[in-house]
Amino acid sequence: MTKHTQGEWGIATIDCGAADDEIVSEVNGCMVNIAAVFGAGEYSEARPGEELEPRYEVGKEEAAANARLLAAAPDLLEALRAAVSSAEGVARRNHSEEPFWTLEARAAIAKAMGE
Repeated sequence: MTKHTQGEWGIATIDCGAADDEIVSEVNGCMVNIAAVFGAGEYSEARPGEELEPRYEVGKEEAAANARLLAAAPDLLEALRAAVSSAEGVARRNHSEEPFWTLEARAAIAKAMGE
């Protein structure tokens, strides 16, 4: 089973908050960088010849929202596991089918675990 970096994930702002953020956790007294979230800027993909490049502009608010979502990932995973477990228990006690959403929830958990 794949296990993510332990500890509470948080956001470390770099570049004095002007651009990028890092998703970090403290493990055994060491600050571990989990991911970098690129800040505001324009992104494009190089294309051969005269073909136009697709472009996408990320604003500072969107970049900050991406960082918050990534930092919350371990909490979201645990909450989803707890919800599925609760739904399983209710279905067993009531001798009924599990709610429709548990299939998608299990798929999301498996994706997060690399299964």
